[in-house]
Amino acid sequence: MNIKVSHLVVSLCGAALSFYVATPDFWNASKGSLLIVLSVIAAGGLVRLARGLPFTSFDQMELDEARKISAAVSKSVAGLRMLIIAILLAMAFTIFVDSLVLKLSKPSVLGENSTQYSWKILSTLGGGLFTYIFVRFFAVINGDVGIVELQTEFLEKSVARRKAEVFEKTVQSNSKEIVKNPDDYGKLIQ
Repeated sequence: MNIKVSHLVVSLCGAALSFYVATPDFWNASKGSLLIVLSVIAAGGLVRLARGLPFTSFDQMELDEARKISAAVSKSVAGLRMLIIAILLAMAFTIFVDSLVLKLSKPSVLGENSTQYSWKILSTLGGGLFTYIFVRFFAVINGDVGIVELQTEFLEKSVARRKAEVFEKTVQSNSKEIVKNPDDYGKLIQ
C-alpha cells in the first residue's frame, strides 16, 4: 500500500500543530476519550473487513467488471489494514505515553529539560499518528463509496444485458412462428 503524499502532508501538519498545542495535561485528560474514538473506528474497520466482497451474484458480470471490483476491494482492504495498524499503534501510544515520557526523562537521555523535550517529541508523534488515522478513515470511506458506485454501474449494466437477452430471445422465438390464417378465414358466417 502506497502512502499518498496528501495524507503524509496532512499528518505532518497535525504533528506540527500537536508540537505547539498538545500538553501533557491534554494527553492525560483525553486518554479515555481517545481510546473510545479509536475503538469505534477500529470496530467500523473490522466490520467492513468482515463484509468481504460486496457482491453475491457474479453470473451476470463481465470479466473486466469483475476485475475492476476485485481491484477496488483489494485496495480498500489494504487501506483498512493500514488503518487498523495505525489505530493499534495509537492505542499503544495513548496507553503508554506516560511510561515513555518517564523513560525518556532520564537526564542522561535528553539533558536537563528532558521531560519537556520528551513531551514535545511524543506529542508530535502522537499528533501525526492521530491525524494520519483520521485521514485514512476518510480515505477508506471514500474508497467504499467508490466501490458502491462501481456496484451501481455494474448492476445497471447487468440488468440491461439480461433484459436485452430476454428481448432478443422473444424476438427470435416470435420470428420463427409464421403467422397463418385459420382455414375458414374470409368466409361469410351467418
